[in-house]
Amino acid sequence: MSAAVLAQVIGRTGRWRVRKDLTVAVVVRDARQSFGRVDYLIEPDSGEGRRWVNASSVELDEDRK
Repeated sequence: MSAAVLAQVIGRTGRWRVRKDLTVAVVVRDARQSFGRVDYLIEPDSGEGRRWVNASSVELDEDRK
C-alpha cells in the first residue's frame, strides 16, 4: 500500500471494534504499514487518548462528498 493511499484515511471517522459487543466512534489521525499489516492511529470522537490499532478493527464511515 502506497503512502498516498494511507494518507487518504487520515482525518476520516469510523468505529473501532473494541470487542464483539462494543464499538467506539473514532477519528483516524495517522496510518502506517508495518510488516505487511496496516495500522491506524485513532482517537475517540469524544474523550481522550490515542492508540495504534490494526486497520481491520476499524470500520471507516463512507465519504460524504
